[in-house]
Amino acid sequence: MSLKAMSNAKLILNPDLIEKTRRAALAKIVHEKGRDWAIAAMIDSSVGYHSVTSAANTIDQLLKDGRLWACERTFACYHGDPLAELESDFAYLARKESYAANAVKDLVEFVRQAEPQLAKLGPTQRWEVETTNSMLYPTSHFGLTRSKPSNLGERVK
Repeated sequence: MSLKAMSNAKLILNPDLIEKTRRAALAKIVHEKGRDWAIAAMIDSSVGYHSVTSAANTIDQLLKDGRLWACERTFACYHGDPLAELESDFAYLARKESYAANAVKDLVEFVRQAEPQLAKLGPTQRWEVETTNSMLYPTSHFGLTRSKPSNLGERVK
Protein backbone atom coordinates (compact mmCIF):
# COMPACT_ATOMS: atom_id res chain seq x y z
CA MET A 1 0.00 0.00 0.00
CA SER A 2 1.42 3.40 -0.99
CA LEU A 3 1.98 6.17 1.53
CA LYS A 4 -0.80 8.24 -0.07
CA ALA A 5 -3.24 5.32 0.09
CA MET A 6 -2.33 4.74 3.75
CA SER A 7 -2.90 8.43 4.48
CA ASN A 8 -6.31 8.31 2.78
CA ALA A 9 -7.19 5.16 4.71
CA LYS A 10 -6.34 6.93 7.98
CA LEU A 11 -8.70 9.77 7.05
CA ILE A 12 -11.53 7.39 6.18
CA LEU A 13 -11.09 5.39 9.37
CA ASN A 14 -10.60 8.36 11.69
CA PRO A 15 -13.58 10.74 11.89
CA ASP A 16 -11.77 12.93 14.43
CA LEU A 17 -8.96 13.51 11.94
CA ILE A 18 -11.51 14.37 9.25
CA GLU A 19 -13.18 16.92 11.56
CA LYS A 20 -9.82 18.46 12.50
CA THR A 21 -8.88 18.70 8.82
CA ARG A 22 -12.20 20.35 7.92
CA ARG A 23 -11.97 22.75 10.88
CA ALA A 24 -8.42 23.70 9.92
CA ALA A 25 -9.48 24.40 6.33
CA LEU A 26 -12.37 26.58 7.50
CA ALA A 27 -10.20 28.43 10.03
CA LYS A 28 -7.68 29.09 7.26
CA ILE A 29 -10.41 30.70 5.16
CA VAL A 30 -11.45 32.87 8.11
CA HIS A 31 -7.86 33.98 8.64
CA GLU A 32 -7.40 34.72 4.93
CA LYS A 33 -10.74 36.42 4.23
CA GLY A 34 -11.37 37.86 7.68
CA ARG A 35 -13.78 37.25 10.52
CA ASP A 36 -16.27 39.82 9.19
CA TRP A 37 -16.28 38.10 5.79
CA ALA A 38 -17.06 34.76 7.47
CA ILE A 39 -19.90 36.32 9.49
CA ALA A 40 -21.25 37.94 6.31
CA ALA A 41 -21.10 34.55 4.58
CA MET A 42 -23.28 32.96 7.25
CA ILE A 43 -25.79 35.81 7.17
CA ASP A 44 -26.09 36.08 3.40
CA SER A 45 -26.07 32.36 2.68
CA SER A 46 -28.79 31.78 5.26
CA VAL A 47 -30.85 34.66 3.83
CA GLY A 48 -30.84 36.33 7.22
CA TYR A 49 -31.51 33.25 9.37
CA HIS A 50 -28.26 33.99 11.18
CA SER A 51 -27.86 37.34 12.86
CA VAL A 52 -24.56 39.13 13.28
CA THR A 53 -24.35 37.80 16.83
CA SER A 54 -25.24 34.17 16.08
CA ALA A 55 -22.83 34.05 13.14
CA ALA A 56 -20.09 35.73 15.19
CA ASN A 57 -20.55 33.21 17.99
CA THR A 58 -20.22 30.33 15.52
CA ILE A 59 -17.09 31.76 13.89
CA ASP A 60 -15.52 32.46 17.29
CA GLN A 61 -16.19 28.89 18.41
CA LEU A 62 -14.64 27.59 15.19
CA LEU A 63 -11.50 29.65 15.77
CA LYS A 64 -11.26 28.56 19.43
CA ASP A 65 -11.76 24.94 18.35
CA GLY A 66 -14.84 24.95 20.54
CA ARG A 67 -18.14 23.19 20.17
CA LEU A 68 -20.16 24.25 17.16
CA TRP A 69 -23.85 24.27 17.97
CA ALA A 70 -26.36 23.24 15.36
CA CYS A 71 -29.59 25.13 14.73
CA GLU A 72 -32.73 24.24 12.78
CA ARG A 73 -31.05 25.30 9.54
CA THR A 74 -28.09 23.04 10.26
CA PHE A 75 -30.36 20.03 10.82
CA ALA A 76 -32.73 20.78 7.95
CA CYS A 77 -30.13 21.56 5.31
CA TYR A 78 -26.88 19.92 6.47
CA HIS A 79 -27.96 16.80 8.40
CA GLY A 80 -26.87 18.40 11.67
CA ASP A 81 -23.30 19.02 10.48
CA PRO A 82 -22.27 22.60 11.35
CA LEU A 83 -18.99 22.19 9.46
CA ALA A 84 -20.94 21.38 6.29
CA GLU A 85 -23.02 24.50 6.91
CA LEU A 86 -19.90 26.67 7.17
CA GLU A 87 -18.33 25.02 4.11
CA SER A 88 -21.46 25.77 2.12
CA ASP A 89 -21.75 29.35 3.41
CA PHE A 90 -18.11 30.13 2.63
CA ALA A 91 -18.33 28.57 -0.84
CA TYR A 92 -21.49 30.56 -1.53
CA LEU A 93 -19.97 33.92 -0.64
CA ALA A 94 -16.75 33.15 -2.50
CA ARG A 95 -18.85 32.45 -5.63
CA LYS A 96 -20.92 35.59 -5.06
CA GLU A 97 -17.72 37.66 -5.00
CA SER A 98 -17.14 36.67 -8.64
CA TYR A 99 -20.37 38.30 -9.84
CA ALA A 100 -21.30 40.78 -7.08
CA ALA A 101 -18.03 41.89 -5.50
CA ASN A 102 -19.40 45.27 -4.39
CA ALA A 103 -22.39 43.66 -2.71
CA VAL A 104 -20.09 41.35 -0.74
CA LYS A 105 -17.80 44.24 0.14
CA ASP A 106 -20.79 46.28 1.38
CA LEU A 107 -22.12 43.41 3.47
CA VAL A 108 -18.71 42.77 5.06
CA GLU A 109 -18.43 46.49 5.85
CA PHE A 110 -21.95 46.43 7.32
CA VAL A 111 -20.97 43.54 9.61
CA ARG A 112 -17.73 45.29 10.60
CA GLN A 113 -19.60 48.43 11.63
CA ALA A 114 -22.68 46.72 13.09
CA GLU A 115 -20.99 44.46 15.61
CA PRO A 116 -19.63 47.26 17.88
CA GLN A 117 -22.95 49.12 17.68
CA LEU A 118 -24.90 46.01 18.63
CA ALA A 119 -22.57 45.46 21.58
CA LYS A 120 -23.70 48.81 23.02
CA LEU A 121 -27.34 47.70 23.17
CA GLY A 122 -28.98 45.92 26.06
CA PRO A 123 -29.98 42.28 25.53
CA THR A 124 -33.66 43.03 24.79
CA GLN A 125 -32.97 45.88 22.37
CA ARG A 126 -30.23 43.90 20.67
CA TRP A 127 -32.57 40.94 20.23
CA GLU A 128 -35.27 43.22 18.78
CA VAL A 129 -32.87 44.82 16.29
CA GLU A 130 -31.29 41.55 15.18
CA THR A 131 -34.62 39.73 14.92
CA THR A 132 -36.10 42.56 12.87
CA ASN A 133 -33.10 42.63 10.55
CA SER A 134 -33.22 38.85 10.15
CA MET A 135 -36.90 38.93 9.24
CA LEU A 136 -36.38 41.77 6.77
CA TYR A 137 -33.23 40.30 5.23
CA PRO A 138 -34.82 38.36 2.34
CA THR A 139 -36.44 41.53 0.96
CA SER A 140 -34.11 44.23 2.28
CA HIS A 141 -31.31 43.75 -0.25
CA PHE A 142 -28.64 44.04 2.46
CA GLY A 143 -25.30 43.85 0.80
CA LEU A 144 -26.77 45.07 -2.48
CA THR A 145 -27.01 48.70 -1.44
CA ARG A 146 -24.82 50.93 0.64
CA SER A 147 -26.55 50.00 3.91
CA LYS A 148 -24.98 51.53 6.98
CA PRO A 149 -25.29 50.25 10.56
CA SER A 150 -26.79 53.61 11.51
CA ASN A 151 -30.04 52.29 10.06
CA LEU A 152 -30.06 49.16 12.22
CA GLY A 153 -33.62 48.65 13.32
CA GLU A 154 -34.97 51.31 10.98
CA ARG A 155 -37.47 50.42 8.31
CA VAL A 156 -35.81 49.51 5.03
CA LYS A 157 -37.11 51.61 2.14
